[in-house]
Amino acid sequence: MIGSISLMSIWCGALPDKPGFKSRFPPSQLNVRTLFVYNILQGAYLGYIQVFWQPFLLTLGLSIAAIGTLETLTGRFGLLASLTQVFGGRLSDRTGRRKIVLLGSVLLISCWSTAALAFVLETKYLIYVAYPLWSLSAMATPVLDAVLADSVSPHDRSRIYGLIMLANVIPGALTGYATGILVGRLHPQFFLGLAALLESAGFIVIQSKLRNIRLPPEELAAEAEITSFKRLLRDFREYHRLFSVFAADSLSWSIATTLLPAILRASKGYTPADFGLIAVTLTVGNVLGIIPGGFLTNRIGARNLLIISEALGLATWSGWLIRPQAIYAPLYAFMWGLAITTWVPVQFQVLTDTFPAERRGALLGAVATFRGLIAILGPLIATLLYLKLGYSAPFIAADLGLALAIMLIILVVPKRRMATEGDADNPQ
Repeated sequence: MIGSISLMSIWCGALPDKPGFKSRFPPSQLNVRTLFVYNILQGAYLGYIQVFWQPFLLTLGLSIAAIGTLETLTGRFGLLASLTQVFGGRLSDRTGRRKIVLLGSVLLISCWSTAALAFVLETKYLIYVAYPLWSLSAMATPVLDAVLADSVSPHDRSRIYGLIMLANVIPGALTGYATGILVGRLHPQFFLGLAALLESAGFIVIQSKLRNIRLPPEELAAEAEITSFKRLLRDFREYHRLFSVFAADSLSWSIATTLLPAILRASKGYTPADFGLIAVTLTVGNVLGIIPGGFLTNRIGARNLLIISEALGLATWSGWLIRPQAIYAPLYAFMWGLAITTWVPVQFQVLTDTFPAERRGALLGAVATFRGLIAILGPLIATLLYLKLGYSAPFIAADLGLALAIMLIILVVPKRRMATEGDADNPQ
């Protein structure tokens, strides 16, 4: 069983792919440490990308309508990203996780390099290339979750997932705040080039350290329907009640967040310093939320934590609806951070406890795809509501969606969830 992770013991020598080689750590523990380091590197740039990406694009001449369209069709959570996740998850069950994670990293490096070049050349057309690259990299998202689930015993999953989340968000808070201070002195291409360099370092870490824990069974490797949407529909029918909970949540948060920086900048005059402060207080909320979301899931109960998370979301978006002034933004960001870390580790544990181990990658990909296909409506809805009805409309829609999600959680998620037979695997 994997214990707590410390920065002093996070690294060890590379494992050659040779039978009988003995390492200081078993492969499962090495994978957790590798994911920890990779998330530090990736979080260091995602922390400022998620806050400043859209304001950067506005300076390049893209309109809110154009950004909304790009976010709907491509981007991190758009249509293309949703479709690639089911492909990535299913393929990883057949070929191994490591190859898909490496491919996702290469696509991210290409994305940020292309975006940096767009600002160097002062042409917005390269952004239309960077967005699809970002989408295609999403094929690795469910695979990274599957690697962690393969490497950690069921009892420890929410705790270890929470720690890895912290490894992602804490560096992001520091760089997000620093970007708010430096963005007036340095050009966007500097920050985007730095993102490409940090992701390149992450690629080296994954390439040299990550190992496949669960080898794909031969019958799955030989299966032809790698991207079968018929299989996706069967997965949905089998787990439709659970899928509906996470779909409602995904749509609500997508409406609220996908255009938030652009809307706050355009409508309320938020400054780079304001966005930097949002990044910091969001992370403070993340850190404090890990205590119940990552460590007390079994004690508090998954259903209760999911309800608490959605209630925090209601408070967050109601705040930005009623009192949108920048002085209140740190409070809203703090509640937002709490909502994230009281939801994401719990969702991860609920799903991995439910799905059989031999189909875990495919099913996690199916959930991500289904959620994504619903969530792609978020940028479109937010854009239309904002352009037609004004600033308040997207936040009202998000609050209504979160209220629906709370009702579904009460109806669908049991108070206590026991690990299924598929979770009997106990990584060493």
